[in-house]
Amino acid sequence: MIYSSPTAQQLISSGFIKTTLERLEDLNINIDNTIDHTLPNSGKIGYIKNQELLINFYKICLNVNKETGWDLDIDSIQPLIYQEYNSNYKSEWQVDQHYELYKENNLRKISFKVFLNDNFEGGEFDLDFLGPNKEKRFQTFDNSISANTSLFFHSYNWYRINPIKSGIMKTLSGFILGPKYT
Repeated sequence: MIYSSPTAQQLISSGFIKTTLERLEDLNINIDNTIDHTLPNSGKIGYIKNQELLINFYKICLNVNKETGWDLDIDSIQPLIYQEYNSNYKSEWQVDQHYELYKENNLRKISFKVFLNDNFEGGEFDLDFLGPNKEKRFQTFDNSISANTSLFFHSYNWYRINPIKSGIMKTLSGFILGPKYT
């Protein structure tokens, strides 16, 4: 049982976000090789692998881990993922923690999503952590979250993105690793 907050939010400075996005590598068209606003999975994806930036994001996560009282055993960060979700995009329920372990027997423990803009409609982010005894098992975070705000959550929590009605939703996702639970 978790005895602390299931999520945390933190505003990331615009300057740090700008520096991070300048290091964007491998920007590709997503899935169907087009940018077509009528296709539900159309958009762009890219990666940020710069070690200095990753260390800075990792330090933010260390602080969040401590301040929330999660006190998870964490030791590394994966490359950040930049994504643009076009109109009509939606995701099914998904989870970031998987059965397969990463190097050094690590698994994803903390996930975070930085919402980079708020000039789109729809795209609400549902996070399931309220439990089976609730009629509505998830909390919805809408685009009233200020741009550059990060949402941190446990990687074993299920989440989804609701349909984007108009505009392009831009996010930066990250995953913090640690030894498997014993």
